[in-house]
Amino acid sequence: MRLVPLALWVLLLAAWAPTALAEREAFDAYGIPSLAAINDAYATGEIDRAQALIHRVQALKSPHLLPERFRLPGGDLKCGTAILLEAYEELEAMGRGDALGDLRARPTNLLNSRITAHFKIHYTLSGSDAVTEAYVDVIEAACEISWSSFHTTYVWDVPPGDGAAGGGWNLTDIYIHALGGGTMGMAEKESNVPPDPPYSDMTGFIHINTNLTANQARVTTAHEYMHIIQYGYNAGSTNSWFMENCAMMGEEYSYDNINDYRGYLSAWFGPIYFPMYTHNGQFEYGQITWPMYLTERHEAALVEDIWSRLRWTYSYFDIINAALAPYGYDVDTSFDELKIWGVYTAFRNDGQHFEEAGTWSSYYYPDRTHNTYPTGNQNPTPAKRPNRLGSSFNGFLRQTGSTDNTLRVTFNGPSCTIAVTFFRKLVGVPGHTEFYMDLDANGDGVIEIPDFDQSEWVMMLTNMSLYCSGAMDYTYSAETTTGAQALDEELAQTRVRMFLNHPNPVLDRTVLAYALPRAGAVDLRIVDASGRLVRRLFSGEQRPGSYEILWNRADDAGRPVAGGVYYAVARVDGREITRQMTVLR
Repeated sequence: MRLVPLALWVLLLAAWAPTALAEREAFDAYGIPSLAAINDAYATGEIDRAQALIHRVQALKSPHLLPERFRLPGGDLKCGTAILLEAYEELEAMGRGDALGDLRARPTNLLNSRITAHFKIHYTLSGSDAVTEAYVDVIEAACEISWSSFHTTYVWDVPPGDGAAGGGWNLTDIYIHALGGGTMGMAEKESNVPPDPPYSDMTGFIHINTNLTANQARVTTAHEYMHIIQYGYNAGSTNSWFMENCAMMGEEYSYDNINDYRGYLSAWFGPIYFPMYTHNGQFEYGQITWPMYLTERHEAALVEDIWSRLRWTYSYFDIINAALAPYGYDVDTSFDELKIWGVYTAFRNDGQHFEEAGTWSSYYYPDRTHNTYPTGNQNPTPAKRPNRLGSSFNGFLRQTGSTDNTLRVTFNGPSCTIAVTFFRKLVGVPGHTEFYMDLDANGDGVIEIPDFDQSEWVMMLTNMSLYCSGAMDYTYSAETTTGAQALDEELAQTRVRMFLNHPNPVLDRTVLAYALPRAGAVDLRIVDASGRLVRRLFSGEQRPGSYEILWNRADDAGRPVAGGVYYAVARVDGREITRQMTVLR
C-alpha cells in the first residue's frame, strides 16, 4: 500500500476502527511488562508516540536494543503480528517509516536452513537463538501440513511469492529465533505486490520463537502462515481482530486434534459486553467462535469469500453485510445468532450448534441473577454495559415458596437493540426452549415465560447492534404471576423461526433451517411457483430446538427439478411459514 491511500483510509475509517490513529490514546500492553513500561513512558510524555512504536517493535524482535529501563522479563504473547502492523503503519503515516532502520530487515545470523516444497526454514544450532534439529523437524512438518490444509482441503489463495528473498524462489521464509515478551510467533509484511493498486496485497515472512512445545510450534506455524495468506488478500491492520479470529481457525484447519483455542475461550465467553472488534491479546483468540460459526452455520468457503472481498476495501462490516446477503443474513442477525449459539456449550450443549461445544468448559456468566420478585427496575452493571456488537446476560430463578407459573419481563432498551432472547430450562426435562421478545422501534418490549414454576432457570440474552454508539444502558424488570398457560400455545404459533435457505440461489443442494420454541407437529415441504408439492422433506413430531435439513434439488421421485422459483413451506401446529428460493437452470 502506498502512503497516501494509507493515510486516507486511517482518517475515513476512524468511526469504524477503534484502533485508528485519531482514537488511540494508549497502546495495548497485552500483559507484557516491557510494553507496559513503554506505555508508562509514553503516557507521561517521556517519549513521543513514534519512539514508543519503535520500542514496541524492539521489545518483540530485538529486546537487547531497548533502553535498560524497558528490558523487563516476562510476558506470554501468542502472536505479535498486530504490534508490528500497528507500528509500521503508524510510522509510515507519520512520515517516519524509515525510523525502524534494520528492525525491518530479515535476520541474517541464522546460518542453517531447510527447504520444503513451499517453505524455507532458517535456524541456528548455537548461540542465543539455538534450537535442536528435532525442533526444526516439528516446524518443517507443520509447514506442509498447513499448506496442504489451506490450499488443498480448503480454498485459500496461495500467498504471493517473494522472489529470491531469503533464498530459494517464491518460498515462504520462516526464521526461528528468540523473541521478546514471551511471543510465540509473528508474521511480518514486507513488499508490495505489483500492480499496486488494484489492492494492497503484500509478501511476508514468519518469526517463530525458540522455546515452544511441539504442539505450540505446530499451531504457531499454522497461525502465522494464515497471516501470510491474509497479506495476500489485504495487508492492512484495520481488521487485526478478524485476522486473529481467522488465524485461530487456521490452527483448527491444520490441527483439529490440538485444540489450543480452548485455552482462550473464557476471554470471549466472560466479557460478553466487549465489542466484537476487541483486540486485547486474549479476546480475539477466543473469538475463533466467529469464523467457526460462519463456517458451521453456512459453509467453509464463506470466510475465504469475506477475505476475497476485503481486497478492495477496508470497510469490514460493509463486506460482511454483502457476503452474508445471499444467506439472508447481515452483521446484526449473524452476531445475534452467534451469541445464541454461545449459550449451547458445556453442560448446555444440545448437539445442534458448535460441533465441539460439548468439550468446552466456558459459558456465559450472568451479570445479575434474580430469585425474588418483583425485581423493580434493574440495569446492567455500569462496567458491563454491552457495547455495540456486545451482549448482556441475566438470570432468573424461581422464588422459594412461590407457586406463580409465569415470569413476566419488561424491557426498555435503546432503539439499537438487536434482540432480547430468553432460554428456559425445565426441571428434569432435557433441552431448552427459546422465547423471543417483540421489540418496538424504541427497543421496548414485554414477554411472559410460561411454566416458570417448573423451571430450573431462565436466562435473558440481550444483543446490541453494530449501529449503537458505544456502551449501552437499558432497564428491565421482572415479576411473577399465574394463569398464563394459554399464552404458551400462542407462543408456539407465533415464535417459530424459519431462516432463509443457504446457499440461495441453489445449484445442486441447499440447507433449510428453522427453530422451534417447543415441541410440535412439523411438516416441511418444497412446492413450485404454482403451489404444487415437489418434495416432502419431513413430517412428524419434533422437540424444541434448531434444525437443518438438506434438499438435494430432487423431487419425491428422486428426479432433479428444473430451474426456477420454488418455496420452502414449514407447517408447525397448523401455522405456515414460507421462504422463497431460486434454483439455477
